[in-house]
Amino acid sequence: MRQLITVVTATGLTVALAAGLFLSQPLAFGADAAPLGSPVPGSLSQIGGPAGWAEANADALSDRGLDPAAAGQVNSAANSAFTTSLAGDEATIAQTGSDWRAGAAVGDATGEVTLRATAAEVGFSETHSFFTRSDLIGLMPKLTFSFATYTRGTNNLQYWGHYALDLSSSQVTPDDKSMLSPPNSHPRLSVSNSSRLDVSMVGNTTLTSTVKESLSTFLDPGVARLNQNTQRIYQGYAEAYAEQASINLGTASLPYSFGTDLSDLAVGDDVSVNLADVVQSSWLDDLSGQTEQVPVSFSQFDWRDAMAPSVVEAVAGSAVEQAFNNAFDETFGYQNLVNLIAGRTDAEVAGDIEDMLTEFLDGLTSDVDAWGAKRIEEIGGFPTWYGILRMDKLSGQTTFTDSKQQALTMYPNLVSDTSKKIVKIVKDRVKGSWYNLAANNMTGTATVVSEFTPGTIEHLQLTAVEAAAPATTASPS
Repeated sequence: MRQLITVVTATGLTVALAAGLFLSQPLAFGADAAPLGSPVPGSLSQIGGPAGWAEANADALSDRGLDPAAAGQVNSAANSAFTTSLAGDEATIAQTGSDWRAGAAVGDATGEVTLRATAAEVGFSETHSFFTRSDLIGLMPKLTFSFATYTRGTNNLQYWGHYALDLSSSQVTPDDKSMLSPPNSHPRLSVSNSSRLDVSMVGNTTLTSTVKESLSTFLDPGVARLNQNTQRIYQGYAEAYAEQASINLGTASLPYSFGTDLSDLAVGDDVSVNLADVVQSSWLDDLSGQTEQVPVSFSQFDWRDAMAPSVVEAVAGSAVEQAFNNAFDETFGYQNLVNLIAGRTDAEVAGDIEDMLTEFLDGLTSDVDAWGAKRIEEIGGFPTWYGILRMDKLSGQTTFTDSKQQALTMYPNLVSDTSKKIVKIVKDRVKGSWYNLAANNMTGTATVVSEFTPGTIEHLQLTAVEAAAPATTASPS
């Protein structure tokens, strides 16, 4: 019996010495397992299993004195000596048997990354053509004017009449007391035109060409004012959009694979695998933070400008990079801005454009007043006559020269009529012809906040598995 005890004791010492080559100091019960290597973007199935993770971490594993090939090798036979439990962002590995040793565990998890922007400032760097001359003509009311012919030398009045010109169609129509529904809803005149003059005026292309040519001097300034103010309106909407608590730029699913060191695990021990430890001090940890002065536009926002270089480098060429491309809105939420504008009521948009409308009409009124009276030297068939065309005032009352007509307000609804036209244009075109024009030319900066949640552990596999040396006993002699 004494010999047997001696042999068994000696054999136990041999096994313990052999185990010391694989294990260092034993783990305390329930201790956290130390991360091994760096997380790799992509699930295990996407990167080629544990072998893919080990290959990506070959240098780090070699520096730890571990064989990368072994760290990427799974042996399911060892599962009988361990139990693994997954619970959200944690897992527990317990060694219940003595037949096997595991050097590492390789697993994957699925986290989530959300990008949102704050303090966005966007605008136009130059003026763009939202409105054209044709648009301006469409906004104009029918222009009313008086036309009189005089004898050269004596300046005696020959004929007098009052007319309306539709700039869109170049059509001239009489506008005297015979008009039951005067243009622009102005009051009916109390005087009649000279009938002979009416015959000459209606369809007079020379006269309409002269008027339109003269008016062209203020068409271009009017278009410029409209375009400048349209951009101010867009910028105002963008500022209101940016004043939201944040602009959601999208959420991306982020699968990643990781390794855990089990070299100290002994029989009867269990260890916790915690994603917080996996993330800490890795590129995943750099996913949470904010970047100021990120260049943004409504057509070319690049999530890479808003993330740490370590993240951009880590995910380059991976499935995660493509997932980020798909998830994060390269238009910087432009459709939300469009919806904001298009969703406003006519009354709200009318309030939005009030300053624009005032500036446009003030400029137009000033230009028409400056145009004043135009002398027309050639009156067809009457070489001794000349004509004078006098534009009615857009604002205030018009007095009528060489006529018994009392002063009248000729454009009583100019503000409301023009407002309705511009409101319709804004609401139609913000979803139509202006959609790309604004998206492609509004640029600026924003603070972009990135938030990462580690998610849950999906899989966990034992690697670097070795069979334990079997215990032997000596036979009694």
